[in-house]
Amino acid sequence: RASFNRKPFGRHDENAAKPPISVAPAAKKGAANSSESKRPDVQRLVKQALGIGNKPRSQSPAFKIFEESGSSTHKRDVTSDLVEKTKSLNLGGQSEHDFSPPSTALVQNRPAPTSDYEVLKHMAKRLDTVLDVASARRSTYRPQTPRATVGLTAPDKWVQRYVDYTSKYGLGFLLNDGTSGVCFNDSTKTSLEREGDTFQYIERKRTADGEAVKSEYDVSSYTLTDYPETLNKKVTLLKHFRNYLLEQQKKSKEELSFEAIFAEGAPSNFVYIKKWIRTKHAILFRLSDQTVQIVFYDQTEVLLTPDDQSITYVDKSRARKTYFLTDELVGTFAELEKRIKYSRDILHQLISSSAPR
Repeated sequence: RASFNRKPFGRHDENAAKPPISVAPAAKKGAANSSESKRPDVQRLVKQALGIGNKPRSQSPAFKIFEESGSSTHKRDVTSDLVEKTKSLNLGGQSEHDFSPPSTALVQNRPAPTSDYEVLKHMAKRLDTVLDVASARRSTYRPQTPRATVGLTAPDKWVQRYVDYTSKYGLGFLLNDGTSGVCFNDSTKTSLEREGDTFQYIERKRTADGEAVKSEYDVSSYTLTDYPETLNKKVTLLKHFRNYLLEQQKKSKEELSFEAIFAEGAPSNFVYIKKWIRTKHAILFRLSDQTVQIVFYDQTEVLLTPDDQSITYVDKSRARKTYFLTDELVGTFAELEKRIKYSRDILHQLISSSAPR
């Protein structure tokens, strides 16, 4: 029987403690531009936004990717098509004389991505764009306090607590709606409803000769009292993980109370962790509803959904707010900008490992 030790803020790792993320202080504001200063050079700004002529970004550190195998090598095209990218930023029809700084808050008429791979690519491209444009427009922003926006699409589900016991069994998780489950070391997964005893067992589809098919899964439903004998050990572990995480949630004083989570959560629909990545500064969860959650070891979080117009940020005081994902937000919110940059790098590694072959 595994011995679990309690860790704060919903995470437990039987490995050595990870160093906290180093958050650089916001840069000091320069002197205000005089009214007679020159207008920004549009060609220079566009080139900076596209990364043309800049030094190539340093490669991301080697991330440890769980659940699926794949190459960790990542190649980025920093000289993306000029016409396509400026069109998405609404810069194509502007001249140097009537130039006004571009904004990435525009809603684009484009088909929504459907597959997990396309969703991840779309997320990463959006983060690339807002970071590049924010860097090019740095001197044009006015000081402001970011405000959350009501009515934006925010994640319905996220990982509330987790326990990492991959040295023997896998990673157990508890979602904000009370759903629990386990990502086992053999790449199988379970998802147990918050009330009742029905659970789903997820495993990769296999070919006739037993080869696992990447990104295709078989999902079976059972109850805690009626399941194949081959799942006996995994069902036992599922119960242990769930009981431990629920007990820790009840004891928690820093986050939502156990009762509040169940009251506010949406009806359970067996959302589970499809893939997760542990890095030096954070852990990323990709959920089956296509939500991407990056939990930093200083307890801040970034959450992304297929709706690329919004981003949810959880600060160190555990306040959860959703904002329009724009270059203005990134350029005036230093602590979020640093985390978006790191999230972008992890996403590119995840895309590289998930690329269709």
